[in-house]
Amino acid sequence: MDKVNYLVGSKDLDTKGFKVFDEVALSFLETLSKEITTEPRARLYPDLMTLAFYLRKANLKALIEKIGSIKNRLGRGLTFHITPSNIPLNFAFSYVFSLLAGNANVVRLPSKDFPQVSLFIEIFRKLIDREEFAKIKSKTAFVRYPHESTANDYYSNLANTRMIWGGDETVELFKTFKTQPRCLDISFADRYSLALIDCKYLENIDDNALKQLAVNFYNDTYAIDQNACSSPKTVLWINSEGAEGDALKDKFYKALHDVVISKYELQDSVAVDKFTQLCVDAINLNETDRANSDDSTSDALDTSNTRPSIKFKNGMDNLIYRIALKDDLEGVKQLETLSFKAGYFYEANLSSLEPLVKLTNTKFQTLCVYGIDRQQVIDYLIKNDCSGIDRVVNIGRALDIDVNWDGFDLIRTLSREITL
Repeated sequence: MDKVNYLVGSKDLDTKGFKVFDEVALSFLETLSKEITTEPRARLYPDLMTLAFYLRKANLKALIEKIGSIKNRLGRGLTFHITPSNIPLNFAFSYVFSLLAGNANVVRLPSKDFPQVSLFIEIFRKLIDREEFAKIKSKTAFVRYPHESTANDYYSNLANTRMIWGGDETVELFKTFKTQPRCLDISFADRYSLALIDCKYLENIDDNALKQLAVNFYNDTYAIDQNACSSPKTVLWINSEGAEGDALKDKFYKALHDVVISKYELQDSVAVDKFTQLCVDAINLNETDRANSDDSTSDALDTSNTRPSIKFKNGMDNLIYRIALKDDLEGVKQLETLSFKAGYFYEANLSSLEPLVKLTNTKFQTLCVYGIDRQQVIDYLIKNDCSGIDRVVNIGRALDIDVNWDGFDLIRTLSREITL
């Protein structure tokens, strides 16, 4: 194995599993939360403060109570984490979940040098060197290495579990590496997420509530540039018919624009890419003869439908692009292929949830809702044997990663039970 930079730990790891929710692990994470919270520089990074908030003693206690009985459970051994390059602190949450489940961990960090990652490592190093956390140090390694390194092969062969983040291509790549016969892969493939808003709740909303809704939607989307699998790419509207519905949608987007213009910086290169995507959609989604097109966007539509399929709605600037699809998603057959970033939203009016359920498949992850009872949505999805959507959350909670993620109960999946 070559070219591995150990930011924390070393090659010599104790790879044995240990008790789920181990007292030393809990104490370590609680102390890590305090160290981050009391570091003034950490306040510059909302994602780092979110991690610290998640690791609070009270939150970990609530987590244990929510999970319920974990009697007779041990970690599986060594977990090898392959984490995405575009979400700075995803690696930290992945590590935390596996540590709580009782595992030793090798974590490959993002190759990009994010400042909050560097600060996290600085705080982490100081803490893990304390004598009372020697057990955690012996079971932890944070590493970086180039793509040509043999480390992927080495750690894949050593691991009892692999947590593979980064999408379909990464998952397929790591399937090529040899693993132990009982190695368990938890793969986080490409996913697609949406928002669902009841327009009638916007009718009488006061200015403060509307601003909060806009801020929450911003946090779900622009704050991470729609790069997260749980960030909505399409906005679906119910009770949104006619001119009144259009006015209420415009009201929402005006409030969103006020937030975006005060917080978001659209990079020049991304602005060009964004406009290019608009041109691609204008051609492919409105095209009447798609028989000779091999573009994935054209594959998203029913080729038998020859009427125009989109309308571009803007009216302000290039911070928000709205690509209006037909009502009830008529003509759309692969909604999950309609995706971009940087404030690029497809949208459609729905008369019911039926059109969404018909299009939903295993690619669909999160449905963010406003003005709608989440349990009623879940009941509808279950009643209609919906093959996708693993989370129904309020707008503003799209990025709230937890031990139940992508349909996996990570604490139980990353551990094993000794049965009587």
